[in-house]
Amino acid sequence: MPSFSEMIPFLLRRLESGGDVSICLYSTPIPGQDARRVTDHPLAYHENPICREVKKSPERHRQCMAYESAKLFKAFKDGKPFVDVCPFGVIDAVFPIPERNPTFILYVSSTAPSPHKRRFGTELHVVAPGNRQVPARFAREIATLPLIFEAVIERFRDEWAGAPGGNLAAKKTALAKYYVDFHFSQDLSLEKLSARLETHKSALARDYKKTWGHTLHHDLNLRRIRNAKGLLERGISVTSTAHECGYRDANYFSRVFRTHTGQSPKHWQMRHAKDGPRH
Repeated sequence: MPSFSEMIPFLLRRLESGGDVSICLYSTPIPGQDARRVTDHPLAYHENPICREVKKSPERHRQCMAYESAKLFKAFKDGKPFVDVCPFGVIDAVFPIPERNPTFILYVSSTAPSPHKRRFGTELHVVAPGNRQVPARFAREIATLPLIFEAVIERFRDEWAGAPGGNLAAKKTALAKYYVDFHFSQDLSLEKLSARLETHKSALARDYKKTWGHTLHHDLNLRRIRNAKGLLERGISVTSTAHECGYRDANYFSRVFRTHTGQSPKHWQMRHAKDGPRH
């Protein structure tokens, strides 16, 4: 019998094999004594053809991630499925499955673009069942996929189940960690993130440190510096690396980098870069 972590990727890829849908999964552990992440990040990535084209542009990719975050937060907050048409024309059915720990957010995207296009913004465009923007075949498929997925989760409950699901404040703390891990290149700060998560910054700071062991600022810098090392090793300039990692000020980035590594970015690059610096 395969394990849960083996079954989930297999199931998602088989469900995609019909060619009409693209599926990805987010697994965010809600704080709890036994909570743990049970799926890999590669599963939390849209493989929709439209999404792949969008992500070729850094600016469009940042817009995509901001919009994706808005959908993820709605799923956490409401705990109910919904269908959304993004500004790039991708139709997403978003399912929180189920209210346990970890909380899984299942994205099922139609590979056929919607004719609906609009100016970009983070305000969601949620459509009702039977909306003419949603292809009929896609509507039929999204009605059954969550049931299949829930059945697999139930079968492997003993393997993945952790602490109880927790309240909304706990979910916001988990979602803040998600932002740090996967949206570190955005203009994030405790103030901006608490506003985005609709919570007070002092409460978010307290809960984040209690849950994850470090301050949000520390984890954000650590994640950015880890990414910066890879960019510098590829020969990307210090200024470009700083901007790509979410730092507007290259001098400040250099000070943070030295604090975490004991070396300046330039010295690190001279020691590790495979190619000469690029501008």
